[in-house]
Parts: sequence; structure tokens; C-alpha cells
Amino acid sequence: MVPSDEISNLAGANAETKVLSCGELIAMSFLLFLLLCHVRSARILGKGNQLGTIEPGKLADIIVVQGNPLFDISAALSNVNVVIKGGVVYKHDEA
Repeated sequence: MVPSDEISNLAGANAETKVLSCGELIAMSFLLFLLLCHVRSARILGKGNQLGTIEPGKLADIIVVQGNPLFDISAALSNVNVVIKGGVVYKHDEA
């Protein structure tokens, strides 16, 4: 079961009601799955105050991709533009 506070945080506190397409529902389900994996894993490890979400003061390695990885993960991962690891930004050099 998904805690309601995690769903409301995902949707935003003042989210308006919206009819979603099938693709959006699948993407939302995958996004919620990813969110819960990271948040819950950090909490289980006792590191919820350091890991699990992207916010000031927390540790995170991030990739910035072109495209929407929720709809096509392989295409997005083949178009990585920026990697942020350990606070260092690595940009893809254009040839």
C-alpha cells in the first residue's frame, strides 16, 4: 500500500483534477514505483535524511537526459546530456 502523503507529494499539494491518458497512467505508475523504491530504500537503510529524494542537503548522483525516460528508457539513456556525480557536473561534449 502506498502512503497517501507520498502520493500527494508526487502530485503536488494543490494538484488539480486531471483526466490522464493510458500512457500518462503507465508513466505515473512507473514514476511512483521509482519514487517509492528510492524513498523506501533510504528509509530502510536508516538514511532517509541523506538519501532517497532530490533536495538541498541530500546526496544524489543525477543524469540529465533528452526525452522522457518514463515513456522510453532506452532512448533517453542513449541521449545523456549531463551527469552530476559527487557534486561535479560532467557535460556531454558536442562534436
